[in-house]
Amino acid sequence: MNKLVREIIKPTIIDLETSKVLKLTEQIINEGGFAFDNVSDVPSSKARSIFKEYIILLSKSKLIDIDKVVGIGSSRQILQKLPGAKQVSGDIDLLGVTTSKKDSVKDVSRKLVRFFEQKGIESKSFFGNIVSVSFPSKAYTKNNVQIDLMIAVPSPKDRVYKYLRDLKFFSAEDYREDTPLVIKGAHRAELIRFLTKAVGLGFGPKGIFAFRWNNKYKNVKDLIKDIEEKIKRMRKQEYKEIMTQFVGFFSKYKTMQKIQVLLVNKETGYIKNKYAIGKYSDDIVIKVIIELLFERVELSEEKDWEDILKQALDIKGNVLSQLATFDKAIDFIEQLRKKGKVKDKMLIHVFNGYKRHIKRLKGDLWTDAFEDYLISKFSFLKGKLKEDISDVQQYVQFIISE
Repeated sequence: MNKLVREIIKPTIIDLETSKVLKLTEQIINEGGFAFDNVSDVPSSKARSIFKEYIILLSKSKLIDIDKVVGIGSSRQILQKLPGAKQVSGDIDLLGVTTSKKDSVKDVSRKLVRFFEQKGIESKSFFGNIVSVSFPSKAYTKNNVQIDLMIAVPSPKDRVYKYLRDLKFFSAEDYREDTPLVIKGAHRAELIRFLTKAVGLGFGPKGIFAFRWNNKYKNVKDLIKDIEEKIKRMRKQEYKEIMTQFVGFFSKYKTMQKIQVLLVNKETGYIKNKYAIGKYSDDIVIKVIIELLFERVELSEEKDWEDILKQALDIKGNVLSQLATFDKAIDFIEQLRKKGKVKDKMLIHVFNGYKRHIKRLKGDLWTDAFEDYLISKFSFLKGKLKEDISDVQQYVQFIISE
């Protein structure tokens, strides 16, 4: 039985747990997980010495490719002593690649936790791919420090590793103090992630992905029948009502070919940009609709993330330099608007989703000063950034109105 079909039986539980996992994973990497009580903040002057001690110990596990362990997020700036780095950090965030091509990341995480515990070091595993330790450093004896290691799988040309290092968890933000406008690496990372939604792409644990038409249904009646079956299984009345709207929407079309023309970009074979944004909602309803008609394609298995974004966003030159900071990403969106690559209506939807996600990720990341800054850059957002409309409600309104 399809995994999504099994999940839909308990949509409220799935939605809740999915939201928790996504929120906590990103919070651990972007904002510090605070997994231990006996840890202190890390002065940037001590970070490199602590890192070297950790690497020496980690090398003895033989589980991680030591040559590829690097700082991510703000820890990259601190360890490389880059301008704008924080003076103090809550923890040290690292990325590494497993040495094993047979063991899963989850298995490696478990082995690594056991390794640290055998050395007398408190360790925890989060979500099967992050190992946190309360590290007793000789270079900083005030207290233990928290070190979080995100573990990536080996991949052709290190594509997964580079995607996580240079895109998903990259940060080049200047650390701003004593100002009402606070911009952090999480702002930039999530802005780029929501921007890629607007062109039909997604950020997964192994790279960038898209959705391709699956040719599952030969006629519209069979599609409607499956949707109605799912409606019967749903517990929430809100879900039932929304799915019923989709029944009405698809019933207007006599053939699956006409629905395909409506939803699919004929040049790429993937879902059209204006419909793709819905698949990233935490809501099970949208996931059901996308799952029925499309199949997920891992683009990063064949291409580097830079090449994928170059094609999708029509980027010329170095991709990372144009998306290196939040301000640069904002300027890039404005360039896309001028080229007609993204429309204001789409960006309103994207920024509303972005706002809700940032506030769930960590409430103090979205402030009045931050919202005012966005409106100063995009005047069409004034009065349009709302919290009382859910992702799924907006998406249904967006599709049904087409």
